[in-house]
Amino acid sequence: MKKYILATSALVLVMPCGLLLQNKKTIIQINEPTKEADCYVVATYPIPQAFSVTAEIRRVFGVEAETALAVMKAESNGKADAVHYNNNGSIDRGIFQINSIHGYSESQLLNPKDNIRLAYQIFKKQGWQGWSAYNSGAYLRYQ
Repeated sequence: MKKYILATSALVLVMPCGLLLQNKKTIIQINEPTKEADCYVVATYPIPQAFSVTAEIRRVFGVEAETALAVMKAESNGKADAVHYNNNGSIDRGIFQINSIHGYSESQLLNPKDNIRLAYQIFKKQGWQGWSAYNSGAYLRYQ
């Protein structure tokens, strides 16, 4: 007969000791028996939620999200590690191809979550004119 225990808001199927069980919110390592079941929970580990670039852009940009998604696709096709070397010596990095003239670190620009946040800060200051994909109209094919 299957037994269940409740641990940190996670319903866990109790199985032989030493196994790692996973549900939607928690990874649980089971090592030793308890009164309730054949094994017990020693530690729980949160499972990182999958990061969605699209969802984050929608959250950060709000009403401008559709344009932001189109600009991002035209600039980098969603590639977090996209890098473009410009003729003037500056470098565009990340999903929004943010230029090095803004002074952000390479690690910030190549981190999709940071890149989205920084892109929004730039957008608030200068609108979409800071992106060549917007100025050229290349973003329109992604709308």
